[in-house]
Amino acid sequence: MALGGLNILKFHSQGVSVEALHLPEELLLDLEQNLMLFFTGSSRNSAEILEGQDRSIEHGENGVLEALTSLKGLVPLMRDALRAGDLDSFGRLLDKSWAIKKRVSSKISTSQIDRIYEVAKQCGALGGKITGAGGGGFLLLYCEREKQPRLREVLKEFGLKEMIFHFDMAGTRVVYNDPFFDSDTRGGIRWVLSTTLDGLKA
Repeated sequence: MALGGLNILKFHSQGVSVEALHLPEELLLDLEQNLMLFFTGSSRNSAEILEGQDRSIEHGENGVLEALTSLKGLVPLMRDALRAGDLDSFGRLLDKSWAIKKRVSSKISTSQIDRIYEVAKQCGALGGKITGAGGGGFLLLYCEREKQPRLREVLKEFGLKEMIFHFDMAGTRVVYNDPFFDSDTRGGIRWVLSTTLDGLKA
């Protein structure tokens, strides 16, 4: 199942349920413009990190279980902050969730990422996280627009590359390129397989 937009996924013994966050378009735009995404230049073995988390849970390690419970408790707070249009509170909760997340595994972050994150906060970022399982990849930061130029310049000195992104409301789509199609008179066309009932779109 691949969904677009902002959603809360609730995991149950019977499966997964989805709660869509229907936020006003203007609020979504404000949130999008207050988020910055940077490539750290490093990769991480997410499978190894997740396997370590699973082992910690199976062994009943209190620190890990407490951290996961605390993360779960932040979800309704972040949801309510978004629904209330309190984006700064959302940013601060993102910071709190990142601090808790690092308690789940020592491989979630690195000393370099921790250093970059602290500098980002000194430059005005209210919160952030490493996307995915952690240990590298992409750094997502919440920073008000007027403070972004300074943050952008400082992180450039660390060698981080900013990635431009937008929220996607349509869900997963597949871009299909085939030599057969590319060789005809309509060569170079991009075919998109939509998850909606519209079917194949050219």
